[in-house]
Amino acid sequence: MKVNFVSNAITIILMLGLAYVWQELHPEHLTQAFEMSDTSRNSDENQLMLALVVSKSGEGKNIGEDIEHGVRHYLQELKVEPGHDAVGIKVFDDQGDSELAIKIANEIVVNPRIVGVIGHSQNN
Repeated sequence: MKVNFVSNAITIILMLGLAYVWQELHPEHLTQAFEMSDTSRNSDENQLMLALVVSKSGEGKNIGEDIEHGVRHYLQELKVEPGHDAVGIKVFDDQGDSELAIKIANEIVVNPRIVGVIGHSQNN
């Protein structure tokens, strides 16, 4: 019985230590890159934006989610480097549908805040 108590106590101490190290190595300002919220909602009205057009709900949605995570991570990395202006991101879901993708492209073209487009993830 005493061995189990010691073993459990050591396990708990190690878990708490790992949790502390994890928190120290992942400051809050760096974890935001992996939040999937649309940063355009949090930005000011004059901020320049990148349009990301991927499938989030149709065919290829797993690839679309991976692309979105990668783009958000890269933009977050740029924010911490001096001399880089913050760029927002506006995510569009083309649902893997080429007709919807054309409508989205026409919407992007008329938006003066959008300065670049990443996508589409389908080869339709």
